[in-house]
Amino acid sequence: MDKRIHKNDKKVILYPGLVKRLIEKGMDALKEKDGKSAYDFFCQQKNMSLIIHKSYLGRC
Repeated sequence: MDKRIHKNDKKVILYPGLVKRLIEKGMDALKEKDGKSAYDFFCQQKNMSLIIHKSYLGRC
């Protein structure tokens, strides 16, 4: 079972600075008073943070 966990982790492609860029885009959308877009960017950031966190925990 341990091999399956690590095999699935290899499918995650990490982009440097992606979480930071999503937060910045969300903040820019808030400045433009576009709440829907801001919410979408923040949700994407949250999901990416969870994926990154889980992938690192699996490799420890």
